[in-house]
Amino acid sequence: MDYIELEFKLPREKVDLVSTFLVAGGYDTFEICDLSDLVENAGAMFCDYIEDELLENKAAPPTIKFYFDATEEAKAKEIRDYLLGVCGQLGYDDVSAEITLVENSDWDTRWKQYFYPFPVGEKLFILPSWEEAPEEAAGREIIRIDPAAAFG
Repeated sequence: MDYIELEFKLPREKVDLVSTFLVAGGYDTFEICDLSDLVENAGAMFCDYIEDELLENKAAPPTIKFYFDATEEAKAKEIRDYLLGVCGQLGYDDVSAEITLVENSDWDTRWKQYFYPFPVGEKLFILPSWEEAPEEAAGREIIRIDPAAAFG
């Protein structure tokens, strides 16, 4: 199913205030994405791998995102206009907004691009069922898994 994404880019120091105005305006279903949080907290999180692309973009400005059914363009424009209006009144000329139609994708298989083979300890090697064993798996016991949506 196609959907609409409304994305605001803004300086890090304005995220809290801008999100407060969104909630006060009755717009309370949104996502805040700040890659600097990911990088700063990576050591405290349980994660095996953070994509290089994310680490390279840690200086990218935070975003606030809304998602709508493809038929709700008017609602996306209403929220965009509301927030840009509030930011204009505050003198925040460094907040931008973009509305994008996101076309349907094969999400059932697309996740595979993010699942990588990896060694565990000295003797094991985790390998997705759709991949061939790489050279670094030689001499290790290979555990083939097909996680699908089982891990989130």
